[in-house]
Amino acid sequence: MNRSSVKLVLVTAIISSIVTVVAQPFLASFWLLLSHQLNASSTKSQESRAAKDARDTSSILSTLTGSPDTQKERDAWELIHKASRETSAGRGQSALSLLDKAEAVSPEGATANLGIWQGRGLAYQKLKRYDEAVAAFDRAIQISQKEDSRNAVPLLYKGFLYREMKQYDKAIEAFEQINKVDPEDNAGLYNKARLLRDIGRHEAAIPAYDEYIKSDPTDILAYSGKCQSLIELKRYDEAIAVYEKAVREHPDNEHVPYLLQEQARLLVQMNRRNDAVKIYDQILKISPDDAESIREARQSLLQSSN
Repeated sequence: MNRSSVKLVLVTAIISSIVTVVAQPFLASFWLLLSHQLNASSTKSQESRAAKDARDTSSILSTLTGSPDTQKERDAWELIHKASRETSAGRGQSALSLLDKAEAVSPEGATANLGIWQGRGLAYQKLKRYDEAVAAFDRAIQISQKEDSRNAVPLLYKGFLYREMKQYDKAIEAFEQINKVDPEDNAGLYNKARLLRDIGRHEAAIPAYDEYIKSDPTDILAYSGKCQSLIELKRYDEAIAVYEKAVREHPDNEHVPYLLQEQARLLVQMNRRNDAVKIYDQILKISPDDAESIREARQSLLQSSN
C-alpha cells in the first residue's frame, strides 16, 4: 500500500489522511476498501495500497448502474452505504439492521456480499463485540478468496481489529498474510512495522521498516518511522544516517522538511547544536514560505547553544 497521502497511520500532522493510524481511523476508509472489489485487475492492488484514502460511494454505485440486472445489487450497496454512515456515527446496531436488509436483497455471489460482511465486522467492532467482528471478517476473507485470490482487504481489517483488541501477535500475523495473498500489496508490511514500533518492539520494527521501504523506497515517511525506533534504542548515529539517506535519495519529496526537522531535533538531543542550525538553514532554503517560524526555531537553537 503506497500510502501516498498517508500514513496509517499516524503522522497526521504531515499528511492528509483519514486513517491514520488509530482511534477508529479505519471506518472512514471503508468505501475505498470495498471499491477494491470493483476495479480492474490493473488497478486493484493500487486501490488496496491507497487504503487510507476515502472515496465517495457514488463512484462505486455508478459501476453498478446501467443494467436492470444489477438493480438488486445497487439496492444492497445503497443499504451498505447507509450502514457505513451509521457505524461511523456510533450506531452499530442500526448498521447491523441495515446490513441484514442488504443481505436479503443482494443476489448470491454478488460483490455486495463482501461489503456486507466487512460492514458487519466494522459494526461489531464499533460495538466492541469483538468475537463477532472476528467471525465477520473471517467470512469476508472466505468470500474474497472465492471471488479474487489476490484480494487482501479483509485481512487488513482483521489486523486493525486485532490491534484494537491489543492482540498484537494476531494483528501481525494478519498483516503478514496480506503480502502472501497479494505480493504487490504492501499494506501489511507497513502496518506490521508501524505496530511493532508503536508497541515498543523496536528491534523487530527496524527490519520490518526495511522490508516495507524496499517495497516502496519513495515513501520517505517510513524512514522517519525507522528512525524513531533507532532513537528509542539510542542508536543515534544510525538514525542520522537514515535521515541523510532519505533526504539525499529523495530531495524533491514534499516531506523532506519534516524529516529535516526531526533530524535537527535529534542533533540537539546529541548536543550537536551547530549541526542542527545548519539543518534549519537547509530547511529555510527548501521552505522559504515558512521563513519566519524556521528562523525563530534556528534562533532558539543558537541561544540554547550559548
